[in-house]
Amino acid sequence: MSAPLLARAPLPCERGMTLIEMLVATVIALIAMAGFFSFLEAITRSSANDQERNVSLVEQTAAIHRIASELSQAYKVNEPKTTGEFNYIDVDIWQTPTGSTEERKRRIVVNCEEATAIPNHQECVTYETEISDATPRESMASDKSAHKRIDIVRLDDGTKASKVFNLSDPGKTGGGERPSYGQITVETPAAGERVTVKNQHLYTYQVLLKDSFYMRNLDFAQ
Repeated sequence: MSAPLLARAPLPCERGMTLIEMLVATVIALIAMAGFFSFLEAITRSSANDQERNVSLVEQTAAIHRIASELSQAYKVNEPKTTGEFNYIDVDIWQTPTGSTEERKRRIVVNCEEATAIPNHQECVTYETEISDATPRESMASDKSAHKRIDIVRLDDGTKASKVFNLSDPGKTGGGERPSYGQITVETPAAGERVTVKNQHLYTYQVLLKDSFYMRNLDFAQ
C-alpha cells in the first residue's frame, strides 16, 4: 500500500483575503474616493466662480465705459444742476444711432440707487426716452415709454455715504456750479453671483472700477 497523501500547508503568497481584511480595504477605498471627488468638486466650483467673476468684471467695465460715452454727448443737464457727488444724473444728449449719420436728441437718466432683492444692495439702471418725456427720475421705472437697461447689477456703493458720480466744473464755464465734467466710481463685489449671500458686505473684498466723462457741449454755452 502506498503512503497516504498529507495536506500541504499553503504558502504565504497563496493565502486569500479574509472577510475582515476585505471590509477594511473596501472602507479605505471608499474614503479615498470620497476625498478625491470632494477635491475635484471644489476645484470645479472654484474654477466656475473665477470664470464668472472675470466675465462679470469685464461686463461691468464695459458698462461704465458705455455710460461715460453716452454722458459725454450731453448738451443739457436736467438733474443735478449743481456740482457735487450724486448717485444719479439726468441729461439730454445728441445721439447718433448705429448705422446712421443722422443725430437725434434723447433723454438719458442713469440711476445708481435702485434697490435689488438683496438688502442694502443697489444697481445702476439707465433709462432712455424722448427729451419731451418729463417723468421724474424717481418714477422712471414705471415709465412705459422709456427703454430700461441694467448696467451694473451688483453695486456696493450707490448709497448716501458712498456716491457713484462726482460732478465738477473745472473750466468754470458754468460759474463753478453747473457740472460739465464727471467721474464714475463703481464698487462691486469681488465674488461672482454664484456665491450665495444675504448681504453684499459679506464678500471678503470689493473691486473699484472707474471712468470719467467730459460734457464738452456744455462748455460752448449751450
